[in-house]
Amino acid sequence: MALLFASVHQGAVVLSQYATPGFSVTADFEAACRDLVGSSGGGGGGKRSVKLDGLKFHLLPAGKQTFLCVTELQGRQMKAPFVFLQELRDHFAREFDADCTEFAALGAYVAHLVAAYNRDAEPISGGGSGSADARLASLREGLAGVQRSMEENLHSAMGRGEAMGALADCTADLTAASDAFRSQSRELRQTMYWSSIKSNIAIACAVVLVLAGLAWRFGLLPGV
Repeated sequence: MALLFASVHQGAVVLSQYATPGFSVTADFEAACRDLVGSSGGGGGGKRSVKLDGLKFHLLPAGKQTFLCVTELQGRQMKAPFVFLQELRDHFAREFDADCTEFAALGAYVAHLVAAYNRDAEPISGGGSGSADARLASLREGLAGVQRSMEENLHSAMGRGEAMGALADCTADLTAASDAFRSQSRELRQTMYWSSIKSNIAIACAVVLVLAGLAWRFGLLPGV
């Protein structure tokens, strides 16, 4: 739905207007615009769209001004014309105060905004299938991006889970090794303790035997 014409009205006065190349602004067309703007109550009514002579007129009254744009009647109905008009209204409110009487700069902005809108608008030729395909491709690309992001997050989470699992396994191995070391240390201490006791007993027995032998040799034992 290409944008063909846009204008800003203040009552019966046209503050600025722009027509795309190839669109003819006839006297009848201008009269239709004036009638539609006049019927909108000079900015007091609500936004509306009107079909007339194979075209669609979109009006957005705002205070003393009425913002108008015209699109072809063909193509899928879209909310974008009113997005265009709201942006034009917001720009007008920012740049021009209530006492302003010079609106030459407005024309350049209207032309710029129309061109920007038409770059993103649905083409009329071929039933708009090219734009629909482009939007579908864009949607698929966006979904693919979301899927890739989810997969990356999942892989990252799985990686963190594997790392946590490896850490848990390492901790379990260290715990088991520590328990085995304590058990072996305890057994070694017990073995060394009993070995020491046996050595002491053997030394004591040897000393006793040596003393007994000396006593017997020198006749120190009774009855010998």
